[in-house]
Amino acid sequence: MQNRIFLKNFLETFSSEKYQFLSRKDFLWDQVFIKCREKINFYTSNYIEFRLECLRGNGIECSDLSMGIKLGNEIVAIIPLFYFKNEEEYELSFLEGCICPPLFIDQISKKIEKKISKILIENFKSLF
Repeated sequence: MQNRIFLKNFLETFSSEKYQFLSRKDFLWDQVFIKCREKINFYTSNYIEFRLECLRGNGIECSDLSMGIKLGNEIVAIIPLFYFKNEEEYELSFLEGCICPPLFIDQISKKIEKKISKILIENFKSLF
């Protein structure tokens, strides 16, 4: 329950009047993935679940913060992301200590991609 509240607050800090950030559990992730321009295996829900189970199976506290970015009535981008304890510090990353860039659906303009990427970068910077 506490993880769910943390996730809700985390996503609300990213959301704006125009863009809504949704938890991976609140939409059909793989249906959005299919619409994405690039098909990167690390972004599939199966891989995200596998990675999450590997971390937890090794005794690492981990929360899934993977999100979709909604514009109007459509989710236009997805970004896998975990929050976990790495030794004595908490880390926000997905693979090898990095935050992966969002994947955008095929019909999104470069202008909107840049705007969403800028929002993500600004919000991630504000967390640290």
